[in-house]
Amino acid sequence: MKDLFAAEIAHLTRVMAQSDADNVHAQWTYEYAEVLLRSGKPYLVTMHDLGWDYLFEF
Repeated sequence: MKDLFAAEIAHLTRVMAQSDADNVHAQWTYEYAEVLLRSGKPYLVTMHDLGWDYLFEF
């Protein structure tokens, strides 16, 4: 299966590389957390979007 987040991750990675932020917070996982892990900047990821919740709900 093609990575449906690949384009968004690539774009956000470029944006983060140009950012002069001291640290970054992602309140959602998936592509946002991956971008922060790649950024090399201090980061905080909090998880509010557990995929299993949606799977079982719908």
